[in-house]
Amino acid sequence: MLLGLLVLCLIHPFLMDAGGVGGDGLGAVPDAASPRPAGAAQQRPAWHVMYGGSFNPIHVGHEQIARRLCGVPGVQRVAVVPAGRSPGRHPAADGVDALMPWELRYEMAQLSLGAPPAVAGCELTVSGIERPAPDGQPNFTWDTLQRLMGGASGGGAGATGGRWVMVLGADQARHLHKWKDAGSILSASVAIWVVPRAATAGADPRADAEGVWSRIYSAAPRPSGGGSDSGGAVPPLVWDGASARGFLTESDAADGRETLRWLGWDDFRLTAEPATCDDAPALSSSAIRRGELGVEAIPPAARAIWSRWVQSRSEEAQGAPTSKPEPEPEPEPEPEPESEPAPELEPEPGPA
Repeated sequence: MLLGLLVLCLIHPFLMDAGGVGGDGLGAVPDAASPRPAGAAQQRPAWHVMYGGSFNPIHVGHEQIARRLCGVPGVQRVAVVPAGRSPGRHPAADGVDALMPWELRYEMAQLSLGAPPAVAGCELTVSGIERPAPDGQPNFTWDTLQRLMGGASGGGAGATGGRWVMVLGADQARHLHKWKDAGSILSASVAIWVVPRAATAGADPRADAEGVWSRIYSAAPRPSGGGSDSGGAVPPLVWDGASARGFLTESDAADGRETLRWLGWDDFRLTAEPATCDDAPALSSSAIRRGELGVEAIPPAARAIWSRWVQSRSEEAQGAPTSKPEPEPEPEPEPEPESEPAPELEPEPGPA
């Protein structure tokens, strides 16, 4: 019964917002919201989605987002990409933000997303494309996107057609314009889909979206050849309820070719009492690491790995031996044989 309440509290805003995974799944702006020339064909693009993150650890919200993305009409592939070495991020190995080994995060993602339900026509995979390099070099998003788009990890859009999407949290999207090769990411016609975080009391979600769009627009090269300094007012977002789309040009708007899509999704929350969902801590990896949320916030198939990781860190902190098997004692060397005693000499005879 308790587990049922937990799940209900988690997915209720999901279902209310988008009608379940089988709906449009994004609160997306209808095609009619983007004017098109008379007689133009109304076609949805084929989307290939990169959903990256540290997943430190993966939680049920991550799982629901990945499956929901796969249920969006036109989405042919969702590649969940556990980050390797993030540039500029060096958490203390013994701190609350310590990064789990990549192999464990990758395995947890595979276990969480490998089971049904599957969505017909969409391939949901966990990609190892950001496996940390032996030389310790960081992983940059543009490099990863190039490899995915080129089919280096299999199933790239280059062979099947379509357009790539990069899914970000609102906190990440606010700083996208500062990322390495941000202009290249946007000039490659990669759409940015943003999942907003929980709104702060008194905050205006539309103002948050407009701020993100302004920063992304500033980093996007314009067709005329101008970059972020080309001037001109930022085109307004096209809103439909809680969702919005941003277009660089009027031509893009006519074709429905967005650069930004602000997803009208409620933040994920988890608590034992549905009546107090608004008072529960927002579902996040950091809340799990701090102990504000328990193991129930992690997909069931991945909980054992997380529990072992937490236990091993606890034992290390207490100076106790870990669960590693003790090495077998080396055999003691055999003692060297004692040398035989020298033969006693008979006494020489004395003088007569």
